[in-house]
Amino acid sequence: WDAGISMRVGAEIMLEEINRLSTLLPGYELHIAWQDGRCDGKLGHEIFLENIFDQKYEIFAPGIAIGALDSDGDGTISTEE
Repeated sequence: WDAGISMRVGAEIMLEEINRLSTLLPGYELHIAWQDGRCDGKLGHEIFLENIFDQKYEIFAPGIAIGALDSDGDGTISTEE
């Protein structure tokens, strides 16, 4: 049983509803960065902290060429401009 799939669908529906209601968060559009902690609390915590403080994410984009997302070729995507 892949709990991630059912949680992902629910989160996407919730995100669509929040973004649809422009009075809820005026001027903002929320996005999701999915990360796989492999059901390991310590690993999930480390990934979360890296996302927040380093603003780097492991690439997981089925059907999209990595080169289109990873501009410097280091295997990560930076949100820094």
